[in-house]
Amino acid sequence: MDAGRSPLFCDAALAARIERAEAQLMAAGADAANRRRGDGAGFVIPVAGGVPSVAEAGSPFNKVAGLGFAGVPDAADLDVLERAYAAVGAPVQVELAHVGAPEIGALLTARGYRLASFENVHGRALTLLTPARTAAFQCARASPRRPDTHHTRGAAMSVEENKAIVGRWFTEFWGNPWNPDVIDELAAPDIRFEYSMHAPCTGRDEVRAFATAFRAAFPDLGFAGAADLIAEGDHVVGRWEGGGTHTGEAFDDLPLGSLPAGSGKRMHFTGTTVVRVRDGMIAEEVGLDDGVTVLKQLGLIPQR
Repeated sequence: MDAGRSPLFCDAALAARIERAEAQLMAAGADAANRRRGDGAGFVIPVAGGVPSVAEAGSPFNKVAGLGFAGVPDAADLDVLERAYAAVGAPVQVELAHVGAPEIGALLTARGYRLASFENVHGRALTLLTPARTAAFQCARASPRRPDTHHTRGAAMSVEENKAIVGRWFTEFWGNPWNPDVIDELAAPDIRFEYSMHAPCTGRDEVRAFATAFRAAFPDLGFAGAADLIAEGDHVVGRWEGGGTHTGEAFDDLPLGSLPAGSGKRMHFTGTTVVRVRDGMIAEEVGLDDGVTVLKQLGLIPQR
């Protein structure tokens, strides 16, 4: 695509929502990892709409996501994030999306950043990106993505095997029809399961109770992938969409309000999930869903 031409086959507003949701998910994932570990080695700090974060060695959360979503960062903003990464001995890796401020590419180049990778379906031409210091600059992640070939830390499972496990989990746990047995087959006994729209669960029994209640309320509930899975180390990230119609039991596992039995309300929404695979099992599933859209569709908040 030539620079300056209108993007083809792209809903720019939807793209912006997805990129912002991914940045928020990165922050939530890093924050949860840091709180669980409790050693103060990681961080999450907001800068110009971006979310510089560090969780643990090898984590996909160790990057700056969303930079420029709230305007162009100034030198002081970049000083803050660079000092934070330097303090923990981590490289600065910036992931840019086309919905951010267009001036950021030249700004980072002027500070000595280099382009590490470019994975893009819709975006602007990249110019003035010359090799410099060891910090990495990433731009516009989107499918298709070339397959990963490295392996998880300390394990024999490859990222492709991890993606296959998560793909089966998404299909059998979140699809329609669903397979309740997949919980015992693929979920770790101490699985950590959290979505922004529901109460968190720990362990197979709580996850089973959540899924059973959700599907009792929404019998046609089903979700499917909206893009190829992305994997790094023992983490797999998936975008999804789906929903269902509330024709079943009363339901109150929501951030606001509740539904009486058989309300007939229909929901359809999108989200992003980060899954951690440990020894071939789902150890963590943390997701960010479009709760505002859901609450509007279910009539629990005003349509404005």
